[in-house]
Amino acid sequence: KEAEMSEFNLQEEIDIAIKSCFHLIDNPPEQYRIVRQAIQGLIALWNLDPVIQPSLLNKILQVVQHPEIHRSHPRRYAVRGLGQIAQMDESLTISIVDILVGLLKRDVEGSQYVRKAAFCALSRIGRKYPHMQGYLVPIFSAYSNLPNIKVSQKWGICIGVGRMSQVNPILRALWKDKWISACYSEEFRMRWAGIKGLGHACCSVGNTVNDVQLEEITYKICMDFIQYGQCRDSMSDSDLENFRRSNPWKNEEFYLVQYAAVGA
Repeated sequence: KEAEMSEFNLQEEIDIAIKSCFHLIDNPPEQYRIVRQAIQGLIALWNLDPVIQPSLLNKILQVVQHPEIHRSHPRRYAVRGLGQIAQMDESLTISIVDILVGLLKRDVEGSQYVRKAAFCALSRIGRKYPHMQGYLVPIFSAYSNLPNIKVSQKWGICIGVGRMSQVNPILRALWKDKWISACYSEEFRMRWAGIKGLGHACCSVGNTVNDVQLEEITYKICMDFIQYGQCRDSMSDSDLENFRRSNPWKNEEFYLVQYAAVGA
C-alpha cells in the first residue's frame, strides 16, 4: 500500500510539474529566460512516462514555431531540446532531423541564433548516431561554403563538425586544417569556434583512435589562448596589458576565447 501511495504521489508531482511548465510556455513572463527553464524541465521529465511524451514534444515545438510569441533565447533552448529528445528516442530521430534541417534555411527561420542552435542540435544527433553523418555532413559543408553565411552559424558548424568527428576519424582529418585556420581568424568568435572544434576532435568517443599529433597542436594553441587570448605570440605581457586597458570592450573577446581554450 505504501508503494502504491508513493507511486501516486510521484505521478501527482509529475502532473504538477508539467502543468507548471506548460503554463509558463503558454503565458511567457517578461523574464523570458524562465521559459528556458520550463523547456529544460520538460526535457528532464521526458523519460518518466511514455504517455506524456507526445504532449511534451508538441509543447516544445510550439516554442520553436512561434517567434512572434517567444524570443530567440527560449527558442534556441527548444531547438536544443529537440536534439536531446532525438538522442533519447531513436524512433523520433528522422522526424526531428527534418525539422532541424528546415530551420537552417533563412527563409524559414529568421533568427541566425536559432539557426546556429539547429546546427548544434544536429551535430549532437550525428555524434549519437554516426550513421546519420552521411546525410548531415554534406549539409554542414554546403552551408559553411556559402559566401553570406553569418558568423554565428559558422561558429555552430565549426563546433558541430568537431563534435561529430569524435566518432569519425575521417571527418577529423578532413576538417583539422579548417579548425586550426579558424583559431587564427580576425573574428574572435571564430577563434572560439576553432579551438572548441579542435577540443571536441581530440576527445574521441568509443573505438575511435586518437590523433596524437592533433592533440599536441591543440594543446599548444590552448596555452597561447589562455595566456594571450588572441594568440598574439609576438606581444609582450606589458604590451598585452596596455592593449586591454585601452580597449576595455575587448576584454570580453579575451575572456571568451580563454574560456573556450580551457574547455578544449
